[in-house]
Amino acid sequence: MVEDTKKKTAVIYYIDNRRLYDALCNHRKDRLKAKKAGKDLPRIPTYVAECIMLLCKNIGTKACFSGYSYLEEMIGDGMENCIMYGIKNFNPKLCYPDKAPTPYSYFTQIITWAFLRRIEREKTQHYIKLKNSCNHIVIEQLNDNRYMPPADDAANDQFIKTFEDKLKAKKEKRTPVRKKKCGGPSRRKR
Repeated sequence: MVEDTKKKTAVIYYIDNRRLYDALCNHRKDRLKAKKAGKDLPRIPTYVAECIMLLCKNIGTKACFSGYSYLEEMIGDGMENCIMYGIKNFNPKLCYPDKAPTPYSYFTQIITWAFLRRIEREKTQHYIKLKNSCNHIVIEQLNDNRYMPPADDAANDQFIKTFEDKLKAKKEKRTPVRKKKCGGPSRRKR
């Protein structure tokens, strides 16, 4: 018989979900005690901060986020949101009792949404820059009493059109449609 020389190794993840959960629970207890006593809030445990940093960096390496030039800002926003809102609002009682606690997925959601908000902010800034550039060129031409046909910049024009269409769609979605009542005023029988 040929013996199998390969040893089975345990899979080691870069974040231990159980250890992170225990650290968050202990920090929550300490924070609640400090609030009751009127003392300063305790610092975030080093392990929790390291886990948040690792999560942000690893989520930043995903294909959907890694190509942006403002990746560092996205990572910073993710860490800030986890510290400001994630740790403060973490409640172990809200975990499902029949399932294992999942602070990993909790923080992953916070970071992903922070990344998406940053992308939206950067797109808005890019739109503003392009519109200002176009307006500046037109105003400059009017002041000099000369007209030059606009440069053929299809990519910028497409970006502006797409952005304005999205804004229009959001605005239409937010405004409720009021139904007209048919007929005259309602009359109740008394």
